[in-house]
Amino acid sequence: MTETAAVPASPPISDADAFAAEHLEHPEPLHRQLRQAGPVVRLSRYGVHALTRYQEVYAALVDWQTFQSGAGVGLANFRHERPWRPPSVLLEADPPHHDAPRRVLRGILAPLSLRRLRETWQAVAEELVATVLAEQGREFDAFEVLAAAFPLRVFPDAVGLGSHGRENLLPYGNMAFNAFGPRNALVEADAQRVGALSDWVNAQCARGALSEDGFGARVWAAADRGDLTHVAAAA
Repeated sequence: MTETAAVPASPPISDADAFAAEHLEHPEPLHRQLRQAGPVVRLSRYGVHALTRYQEVYAALVDWQTFQSGAGVGLANFRHERPWRPPSVLLEADPPHHDAPRRVLRGILAPLSLRRLRETWQAVAEELVATVLAEQGREFDAFEVLAAAFPLRVFPDAVGLGSHGRENLLPYGNMAFNAFGPRNALVEADAQRVGALSDWVNAQCARGALSEDGFGARVWAAADRGDLTHVAAAA
């Protein structure tokens, strides 16, 4: 969020690198240290302030007039830096610009719709586990054959994505999350494939590439009704 209001005159300062590998792998010790330091802590490495406790985080999230998302929700400020992808109309936009897209998504992802998916996803999970046990026995790489495989089946199906190239979703997601932080080794490692992965994702979300019964098709149908713009639907 872009901060537009004053912070405490002298907040505690931490020189910890919140984006270092050891903290990304085991974040709780640093999170605990920052919470104990105070409700607002200045991260001197990046010249930003971190809100460390629930009350302050909640207050900032609901006060969009002061803490704006439209300039980006990571370290980069989109008003001064060009983002590597178009800003998200859901996450990186403020009222009234994100109102229509969020309203449409709330309807599509309503509890009733998600409950209908539960039975299907449960069946897929049980089938996947049974297949893995039958083929690999009791010892296997749980990340590769379960944690990575399961969402690549159920999530794209729900959205309405095609079956080709779904493995691109994992590196794209990894790249997107790393880009919220500094331009460190994690970001540099993906720099050569940003264009290819972005092109693939954009192509899969095009109207003609989506199935007729997924979330994606329902977003386009909402655009046809005038509930949001077609530009927002494509994003």
